[in-house]
Amino acid sequence: MRACTASVARRPTTVRSNGGSGTIRQQASAQLWRLADPSDLVGEPLSHRAPEIGAEVARVVGLNRDQFLQTVVLPQGGVREVPPRSR
Repeated sequence: MRACTASVARRPTTVRSNGGSGTIRQQASAQLWRLADPSDLVGEPLSHRAPEIGAEVARVVGLNRDQFLQTVVLPQGGVREVPPRSR
């Protein structure tokens, strides 16, 4: 497996003032870039479609969205008891 450095930017849908008495709804957006190395600030654009980006992140991480949301990341060497999920 080849190592890859990537950058993901996500902007959720927002509602902001239009400067008057109304509001403007800005649609959500996302972008994915492949970086030549961690210090690369520009990168090669790979996608701007959220479904493609989600699929690529799931492929790289090895977990789908539901699995990822159930994980707990602990610092190396840290031991912590996680309380059972209440139902």
